[in-house]
Amino acid sequence: FFRSHTMFRTARLGIGLALGCAGSSYCGQRFMFAKEQSPDAFSSKEFKSFKLLESHSISSDTSLFRFELPAETPQMGLPTASCIVTRFKQDDGSYVIRPYTPTTLNDTKGHFDLVVKKYPGAKMGTHIFNLKPGDTLDVKGPIVKKRYETNQYRHIGMVAGGTGITPMYQIIQEILKNPDDKTKIDLIFGNKSEADILLKKELDALAKKHSNFNVHYACDSAGWLWPCETGGVS
Repeated sequence: FFRSHTMFRTARLGIGLALGCAGSSYCGQRFMFAKEQSPDAFSSKEFKSFKLLESHSISSDTSLFRFELPAETPQMGLPTASCIVTRFKQDDGSYVIRPYTPTTLNDTKGHFDLVVKKYPGAKMGTHIFNLKPGDTLDVKGPIVKKRYETNQYRHIGMVAGGTGITPMYQIIQEILKNPDDKTKIDLIFGNKSEADILLKKELDALAKKHSNFNVHYACDSAGWLWPCETGGVS
């Protein structure tokens, strides 16, 4: 989500973006699917199955899962900023449905990535973590939360925690890949510890390459060599 802060002028692109489309949060019945205009991989009308290619751990309780896009529709059809809905069927016949924000942009060909945290007792997170390469996951979408336009805002402030980074990362990439977009971005990213900071390597690389992007880390607890802020983000 985007929150106003006294250190910079902030654009509000909708608090529900991160709260509703990151981690294991649930959007309830407030899904607004994008209209289909091209033969993209995702469908707003029906769930489609996508094969898991690989997965790897990026923190003690979070992994990145890479799913294959079919050759005939190599593009997701995912405008920025939006998320997807995942589904699986339980033994009693009922469905578990949860939203996630892919960390890959729409112009990524051949695959899409989900960063998933495994919370204790979380049904969808447990299901995804139990998937093996070759297994499939049902996906429907996209759910468009706020369609970003180039240079729509002069300066954007972002506040994220844990897997709430995924919708932020989607927008950050969208802005920074376009040399004509002059939007400035400041991200405050809170985590439990330095080891729990998701996508840190990618965020640091973007901050080093782009002068209009700054990331500020904060951890609940950290060692004495930790160079950034310590404490919670409120």
